Amino acid sequence: MPSPRRALAAFAAGLLFAVAAFGPAPAARAQSGPGADFSDIDGHWAQATIEAYLQRGVIDPSADGKFHPDDPVTRLDFTVWLARGLELEGQAAGAPPFKDFDRIPEDLQPAVAAAVAAGLVKGYPDGTFRPQATITRAELATLIGRSLESMGVPAEARWFAIFGDGDTIPAWALPAAAAIARHIIYGVPSTKPRLDFEPNRTATRAEAITMIDRYLTQRGEIEPELIPTPTPGRLGAPPYFAAYYVNTDYGYETLLAHGGDLDFTVYTGYSLGADGSLSGAASPRTMTWAAATGKPVLAMISAHSRTANNRLLQDDDAMRAAVAAIAGLMAQGYAGVNLDMENVDASLRDRYTSFVRQIAEALSPAGKLVTLSVMAKTADMPTNSLVGVYDYRALGQIADYVMIMTYDYHWSGGPPGPIAPISWVRNVLSYATGQMPAQKIFVGIPTYAYLWPQGGGRALATAAWDAADQAARHGATPTRVPEGEVTFTARLDDGRTYTAYYNDTTAILQKIALVGDYGLAGAIMWRLGFEEEAGWPSLVAAFAELARD
Repeated sequence: MPSPRRALAAFAAGLLFAVAAFGPAPAARAQSGPGADFSDIDGHWAQATIEAYLQRGVIDPSADGKFHPDDPVTRLDFTVWLARGLELEGQAAGAPPFKDFDRIPEDLQPAVAAAVAAGLVKGYPDGTFRPQATITRAELATLIGRSLESMGVPAEARWFAIFGDGDTIPAWALPAAAAIARHIIYGVPSTKPRLDFEPNRTATRAEAITMIDRYLTQRGEIEPELIPTPTPGRLGAPPYFAAYYVNTDYGYETLLAHGGDLDFTVYTGYSLGADGSLSGAASPRTMTWAAATGKPVLAMISAHSRTANNRLLQDDDAMRAAVAAIAGLMAQGYAGVNLDMENVDASLRDRYTSFVRQIAEALSPAGKLVTLSVMAKTADMPTNSLVGVYDYRALGQIADYVMIMTYDYHWSGGPPGPIAPISWVRNVLSYATGQMPAQKIFVGIPTYAYLWPQGGGRALATAAWDAADQAARHGATPTRVPEGEVTFTARLDDGRTYTAYYNDTTAILQKIALVGDYGLAGAIMWRLGFEEEAGWPSLVAAFAELARD
């Protein structure tokens, strides 16, 4: 099977010249933070793309949890996003590749080192990388255009005439014409009759991730052999053990190690826009794994913006476009879809149900699974702004399976406490099984941890195994609360004291047991790779025991 590295080599060949010529650095800003609320992208033109690549694990929020879509993109932003989008394996640098390598946050250094090793980026003549230097629109388009030329896309200057300021595009940027021809870079509104290219304007973070998204899509179309189209295996008898899968390096490593122990995975790589369009791209390594193992992979379609969701559900044409886009996505080898639509006005409850029905009518005849991720509730609450939109009874009649997100009882923006207290989870399941067939329900299991700072503030989010490691490293002794989870309080590396809650293997097993207690279809973890590695034999044995019962 052809290697994805072939297209990577073509892309690398086009990047070596221009990346060394980017401009001066603005003030530095941290590239990772406590978790994303991304409230600053609601209604933004690039919202669906940003959400898709957040879900895929390509982009990180800033230190304040936001994305800042209209801020200048930096060399560090672009390099890390590109490395992750191309699925380069993070590397520990031997000798630092740049004099200022220590200016790159430690957790991002492996991605930059991988990009250097692949030939994607070079430093300045003085040996520096200048991670906070910015990039112009012409430079970004040229980088991508050179890669497209290597794949046989001609760069013809006539494409510049599309823009009102096309005569200002510098001669060295001719490869950008290939990016224009493949619809990777568009113009921006101006006072002229035509759009402007604005070659010398600093590219924004939203523009950069959008160009990467379009490039990855075009790469798949130009060289389709890079992404196999698996033939999904059929599910056996329940109960099913599943997990949401974010395509990070450690997520992929866990998929390789334990994906065979799962009945299916839900790949978090797509987002739905207000007009019904889909953003995101398939993962070559994930689909290669699926083709080799025959394990079903569902495509998760995230839609988390209230503004976009309300617009979509009130527009018949947008809903039809979305259904067509989702149906078309199935041709890439997915076993079905998982619709994760959150934040919808309760008044659109019937429209949401109708949307799910339209998806089922389009996918079910082809044998594709239609599954939903819905927020947990213990009563109908039809006017509630968070859960009112979900008509459990009606949805249970339409969908093949319903994954109930029985977590975030205590959430990152509230006070500390158990994330999924077992008594509450039982109450949710008691209500849900009275509304829909138990055999269609998956109980959601959190494998993440929240660490709330003393004195207030938004919690840090991390993996359960990382929280356990931090407790050990800082001399804290975790204790189990009556609701099943583990908690500890410790002073961490940043000098602040935090209270953590998370589900260790014992707490996860307690929730897996609910599958048998309620006769459920199965359990699904958010997310793969956050659970304790040592607990896998116990998790697998628990499901084997359920299957024997």
